[in-house]
Order: sequence, then structure tokens, then C-alpha cells
Amino acid sequence: MKILINPYPHIFQNKGGIQKRVLEHQRLLLEKNYQIEIFNPSISVKKFDILTTFKPQYGNYDVFLEAKRNRLKTVTHVIHELPNNYLQYLVSKYTSKIPFFISNFRRKIIENSDALIALSDSEKSFLVKKYNVDEAKIFVVPNAINTNLFIKEKTTIFLEKYNINEPYILSVGRIEQNKNQLSIAEAIKDLGIKLILIGEKIDKEYVKEIEQYDFVQIIEDITYSSEELISAYKNSSLFILASFKEISPNTVIEAALCNIPLICTSNTFTIKQYFKDEIEYINPNSIGDIKSKVKKVLSNEEVNKSIKEIALNNFSEEKVIERHLKIYNSL
Repeated sequence: MKILINPYPHIFQNKGGIQKRVLEHQRLLLEKNYQIEIFNPSISVKKFDILTTFKPQYGNYDVFLEAKRNRLKTVTHVIHELPNNYLQYLVSKYTSKIPFFISNFRRKIIENSDALIALSDSEKSFLVKKYNVDEAKIFVVPNAINTNLFIKEKTTIFLEKYNINEPYILSVGRIEQNKNQLSIAEAIKDLGIKLILIGEKIDKEYVKEIEQYDFVQIIEDITYSSEELISAYKNSSLFILASFKEISPNTVIEAALCNIPLICTSNTFTIKQYFKDEIEYINPNSIGDIKSKVKKVLSNEEVNKSIKEIALNNFSEEKVIERHLKIYNSL
């Protein structure tokens, strides 16, 4: 079986979760001895059996169309963002039916794929409702995490490298408005605890606003899967993700594997399905709610050990890739 990955073309221009998903999917299939390549203009789709599309958009529609012409089976990782409100949902639903609108290309790929991959049951329900697709062709498969990396023994390498000798709250992700780090800083400014943000500085003006808080430390030069990052998780008092929108945030799962207290935005398709009420959720638009939940979690000395088991049982690379292979082999 020969598989061609058809990525949304902009994902390799900026580092991010979707880029990581594409590269990890390729790596995992190569480890299973499947022939798999990422599309580039010099590649002919004719030599492949399956096209798997990540984040369907107008930018990868031509490759999808060429695959259909050549009778390739098509699997699409939908990666659909939540609308901000019901009005936005209605507008996007009906504009997607208008030819040559950007959202119309996404609809065409979704409707004509042989199989669709959603990250959660709620995302699956959303796809059925918005696009009226047959739910039988939608498979729910979460993101894969290299769980072995995050269950290693706790070290102090992060504390030593960055000279940190006080308790801190941790948030990991690109420094930009959607990640909502500014609201975290404002919410905890009088709680007497340090805030460490690990991530690339995407929005320079937004970074300047955050840096006005003297208890905030921003660290850019830590790579994914590094010992420093794992140490940063394990030594934190609390991990928080306060984004306005998230599809399936790997950082929450990584923190769960490190067995530390968690707070997650309520605006995500995936996390609630797996972790249910085992972690705290916040309204990202409410600084008061963020502050209240942070105080609540910090005051609880016991860590909920079930969150680590949930992460191990649902997100390990081996389990996730086997579910993907089952879909590919069924076509």
C-alpha cells in the first residue's frame, strides 16, 4: 500500500500542531513499513493507492481532485475549528455551498472523501450536522502522543538551566492572542506565583503586553520532546491552557501524562470527551473564572492520578496508529 499525504500547504510555513501531526503520521507509518510520502509538485499521484488529506482547504483541493480522477481512495483528517458563535456557524454553513468560496472547497473534499477522521465524537456530530455527510464514513481517532517521553522520571534540568527556584504555573504554546496568555497573567497577578510561558513569540505586540507583568517568564528555545520541556511540565504546580479556540491540544495530554494538575479551555472539541470531569475547565473570556479555577486547583494538594491513565489509554502512538491502519486497510 502506497500512501500520499496531502497537507494544507501553509502548515510548513509556521511551526504548529498540524505540522507536527503530519510529520508524526508519516514517521509512524514508515515505522510500520508502509510507503508514504508528503506531496510536492514533482510527485505523480498515479503511483499511490491512497491520498490522505490534512485540513481540507482550497490549497489542497487540486491534489485531491487529481487523486479522485485517478481512482485513489481518499482519507481526510478534517481538523475542523469550532465556530465562535452560532451566527458564524450559520454563515460558514451556507457560504460553503456557494461555488468558488474558500469554504466550498473544504465541503467538496469532505463530501467526496471515502473516509473522514475526526478527533472526537463531538467533532463527528458537528461534521454530520454541518455537511450532512454519512456518519458511517466518519471515524473518531485522537492525536497520537509519544507517551514514553512524558512518563520518564522527574528531573530538575529545567529548573537548573533557567535558574528557577520558586513555584510556577506553566502554559505551553505559541505566544499569540488565540492562546490567551495575557488573560492568565491578569487573572493570577495577585496570587503570588510565577507564570512561565513556553512557546514561539508569534505576535510581537501581544508579547510586549504580557512582558509588562514582572512575574511572567517567556522561554522560546525549548524544543518538543526535549528533556527540558518534560522537566518543565513535571516541576510545575499547575498547567493551564486558556485558548479561545483549540481543536485537540497535545499540550494538555502531555501535562496529563506528567501527572500534574490541569486546567483547560472549555472551547475544544476533544479534551472533554476523554477527560470528562477529571480536570477543570475555564471560560477563556472570563478572567474571573480563570482566577477562581486556578485558586481552586492550587489549593488542592492531591493530584488526580486518573488523568495519566486516561492519557495512556487513549493517546499512545501504538494505539492511535493501529486505528489509522485499520481505516486504510478497510478501503
